[in-house]
Amino acid sequence: MILRRLVIAVAAVISTGCGTQRAPSETPVVLVSVPPLGGLTEELLGTTAAVRHLVPVGANPDTYEPTMDQLRMGARARHWVRVGHPGFPLERVWLAALVESYPAMGTTALWDASDNAAGDPHCWLDPRAVSRVIPGLAEDLARAFPEDAAGIRARGVALVARADSLHAELTERLAPFRGRTFAVFHPAWGAFAEAYGLRQVALEHEGKEPSVEEMATLVDSLRVLGVTTVFAQPQFGRQGVEVLAGELGATIKVLNPLLPDWEENLRQTADALVASWSDE
Repeated sequence: MILRRLVIAVAAVISTGCGTQRAPSETPVVLVSVPPLGGLTEELLGTTAAVRHLVPVGANPDTYEPTMDQLRMGARARHWVRVGHPGFPLERVWLAALVESYPAMGTTALWDASDNAAGDPHCWLDPRAVSRVIPGLAEDLARAFPEDAAGIRARGVALVARADSLHAELTERLAPFRGRTFAVFHPAWGAFAEAYGLRQVALEHEGKEPSVEEMATLVDSLRVLGVTTVFAQPQFGRQGVEVLAGELGATIKVLNPLLPDWEENLRQTADALVASWSDE
């Protein structure tokens, strides 16, 4: 509550400060919470607006705090594209207060509880979810930028077609590996795993690393499954991954669920998983 009041107070200072009003010739800004949403939003907007990430590439959304410059940018934004998951602390603590302070700023939440059975917030890691959320996002952006509404809607249709095509491509690529298990640190790939009949096993559970006993059980189960690769994520430390890989005699590779180019990232993810299973 104290932090929320602080954010509102900061927003009030920004709104009364010099330079917060956008000049007529200044490019409008759209805020996105994480880089993959930026990639999707940029594809829809083209050159109509500048897209700004609140969480930089490589930063951890669970712990990142916006800078004063970003809060100032929020005061000038015309629209905010957010994940919308109830457990996303950046949005819950910081940005909800900004929306209250600037009610004219439109918002779009991409995550929906129906996106996947596990309730995974990483909807951009499942092309089927991308296909579902893009029409709504395109419509919201068309209303926010009526000067390019037709272009935004047309780009939305094309983006849905690409997401559908990518899903077909990945389905074929991963079909021989249905039922296989991959090990990660943070459980970011649940939606992806569900889409292609795979099983994600995460070292971290609800923000906590396993106890010694839990680690031993995890090692035993992964050894039985023949897992020889453990995937680290750049948003988190590698100590736990290194311990798990050491116990398994496994190789450590990196997967990044928060890259801006969502489409290429999914292809690279499929390639990395196939390579890990081919090496077993």
